[in-house]
Amino acid sequence: MPAMPSVSLPSSLRGLLARRPPVCLPATLPVCLPAIVARAEADAPVALVWGLLSDPARWPDFDPMLAAAEGPPAAPGTTWRLQGAGVPGRAVPWLRRIAVEIERAEAEHELVLRARPFPGMHEVIAVRLLPLPRQRTDIELSAHLHGPLAPSWWPVARVAGELVAGGLARAATAEAETATAETAAAAGETAGVPGTSEPDADADAAAHR
Repeated sequence: MPAMPSVSLPSSLRGLLARRPPVCLPATLPVCLPAIVARAEADAPVALVWGLLSDPARWPDFDPMLAAAEGPPAAPGTTWRLQGAGVPGRAVPWLRRIAVEIERAEAEHELVLRARPFPGMHEVIAVRLLPLPRQRTDIELSAHLHGPLAPSWWPVARVAGELVAGGLARAATAEAETATAETAAAAGETAGVPGTSEPDADADAAAHR
């Protein structure tokens, strides 16, 4: 049986591996990388966050590496098509078009995606949502990179994970604030419309005279 090819890791990545326990890949692969984990909190209810996360058309609103995305609402076995915008500061022509398979979609709880951005690497991305008090949501994104080219892509994927988790939190928070402002404005307009609440008050006053 031929020996598995060796992979040279960048010194910065070797130092990170030494500090964090790795998540090992299958024995058929020559690399063993730690999972990428990014977290953020949204000032928005979990239903609103899930609405953004499960709709591929909304992904470019919180993922700066995407120019467009299309596909049906998230459901196991469905496929999304993502149009990559590239990595800030780097030309990444192989990210122009990516097919993403939905492995698991548990409403308002977890979304698991599998993608192969280029030959020699594929990744599994899981986004988990946890409702918090006061209509807030904890967002946890984890990614596992597989393949001989995974070490060279790992630093970029780590930044991408942080961008997506933070972007999702900001987008959901902005939508929640907009909805709250619209509700308050509508309530104010209703209160100020003649003939809505004042006649009832006048009638009650007249009845007690």
